[in-house]
Amino acid sequence: MAFIGDFSNILTLLKKIYDNNKALSEFLKSRYSDIFKIDSYDSYKKLPILRKSDYSNIQRNNPPFGGLIADKPIKIFQSPGPINNVKIEEYHHYRFYKALRYAGFNSSDIVVNTFGYTLTPAGEMFDEACKFLEIPIFPLGPTDSAKAAEIIDTFGATAFIGTKTFLLKVAEQTKRKTLKKAYLIAEKITEEDRKYIANSFGIEAYQGYGIAEVGLIATEERGKKYMLLDTDALFVEHLEPNDNNETDLEEYGELVLTFLDERLPFLRFATGDIVSYEGTRLKGVFGRADSSIKVKGVFVHYWQFEEFCAHLGIKGRLIVEPSDKSDIIILEMSTSSEDAIEEFKRRFGLRVNGTKVSEIEKNEIIDKREWKKE
Repeated sequence: MAFIGDFSNILTLLKKIYDNNKALSEFLKSRYSDIFKIDSYDSYKKLPILRKSDYSNIQRNNPPFGGLIADKPIKIFQSPGPINNVKIEEYHHYRFYKALRYAGFNSSDIVVNTFGYTLTPAGEMFDEACKFLEIPIFPLGPTDSAKAAEIIDTFGATAFIGTKTFLLKVAEQTKRKTLKKAYLIAEKITEEDRKYIANSFGIEAYQGYGIAEVGLIATEERGKKYMLLDTDALFVEHLEPNDNNETDLEEYGELVLTFLDERLPFLRFATGDIVSYEGTRLKGVFGRADSSIKVKGVFVHYWQFEEFCAHLGIKGRLIVEPSDKSDIIILEMSTSSEDAIEEFKRRFGLRVNGTKVSEIEKNEIIDKREWKKE
């Protein structure tokens, strides 16, 4: 089996699209003429996979949404790529209230949300989740760790939402030690990380996995191993990277999803993430299928890195190395460029830790973090 979910949901979804969404119907038929005649997973696989680079180009040619979203959005965002994102429905588009509930967040907590509230939807995803669960939230957004620690101490915050790297910086600086739980995304958390966070700071940490387009994909639950897929909202395929061939769930494969909402075009949408499963529970994300990376919570897509190098007139090699507290970013270039560090930060919002000139024949992204070898 190379998929997780109820395939009958796909048939229901296609009927809703055919009946209610003409623009999306025509788009799907342009990709596979018999899309509305499918009756099995084997025939569904004939619909070409939609990759983020494809979706970005579709939007660029017909801004802002490629003509594929007819319903009026509640909010509009833009993710790296660029990809223009919409929030189409309160709570049930992103569904991270489920994740916080599984992690033990409740109305007795006070949450500090350190994800951004502008451009990308991460801050919004958790803000509405806390609202759904009636949890008071401080919308901190990106700031320095000292200020975050001050806010946590001032308000006696009991729960943290953000990345592992930032949590470690903040927890070291809090004085009252009121934080008791954390929900973390965008960076992998190992069992060693979890034990360190618990033993050093008394914080129970859980991780989840989601993307800007569809929100929650999978989340950890208290007392259970690995992550539960949200199959109420998603149909998930497990395929060989950059291929349409099925692979066993316990092997490494790319997560390709269909979002079961007839208003949005995410059918056979490739996340680009390499994952594996134990049973039907997601073990984790182990790398990128398209040589893109996620570092410090930010995607650097390969095609973006190529554009960056072309702008500077160089060949480049982007290397991410692990360290105890924060990943290290090294930029190697075929020729020296004084503007490289500043331009990299402008485009990606990330600080380069070091540069060097090397012999480089082609642009590359190299991820040396040890968790890829698990």
